[in-house]
Amino acid sequence: MSVRDWFDSIHDQVVAVAESEKTIDAMRLSIGSHGQSFGPISKGSVTDQSAAIISVVVLETELDVMRARLAPELDRALAVLYGASGRGGLARARDYADADCICGYYLMGMTWAEVAAEMTAVDGSADPAQWCKRRAYRALVYLESCNLDELMES
Repeated sequence: MSVRDWFDSIHDQVVAVAESEKTIDAMRLSIGSHGQSFGPISKGSVTDQSAAIISVVVLETELDVMRARLAPELDRALAVLYGASGRGGLARARDYADADCICGYYLMGMTWAEVAAEMTAVDGSADPAQWCKRRAYRALVYLESCNLDELMES
């Protein structure tokens, strides 16, 4: 698997986790809280939320599994980008901006526009999002020629 494919797969997992979190939050809101009612009970107004609650619990369990699978990948990717010490890896070999662009988009699930908004070095660029994207792509090409284990240790 190429480095780009690896980071793409991490990005896909990060986005899937975020989407699952949004789905669970929406389901929780739709369930809401229902207090005790002292009015007459009619057959037409069943308010049993058990099925919805069970669905949320199942999705939360699946989300926990997704997070558990993703965590070691994120740790390894961060070590490649910043080294074991946090002051090495790609950031030291090339530039912190390269590592930050990759981290923002691929590991944090930001859009390129959001990554550009976080970067202060792109103030002079006509298209900051494109600037970040190109930096990341060039850095991924560079990583293809590197020994990732050596970068992680630096």
